[in-house]
Amino acid sequence: MKTKKVYNTFAIKTGILANIFVLHLPKEIDFYLDTGYDFLNADFGKGQLVRAEIGILKNFKFKYGGGLIGLGYANETRTVNGYLFLHL
Repeated sequence: MKTKKVYNTFAIKTGILANIFVLHLPKEIDFYLDTGYDFLNADFGKGQLVRAEIGILKNFKFKYGGGLIGLGYANETRTVNGYLFLHL
């Protein structure tokens, strides 16, 4: 089965530009960059980055389902966040 290696979603709403970029790497690993930029509620000519997170995600399977584990850095809170999603 052939899959896409990169996807990007871009949206604009009420002065905010939002973007998610994902690069699929070997071994079910994904690199992601999630950003949001406010160009209306900032000083003229100076936008404001309201969201920025970068990280990696790993898909996995087990006998009764699967899941996703990840690690990312969130710029707005200056924290490293861990993620665990399970589906049965």
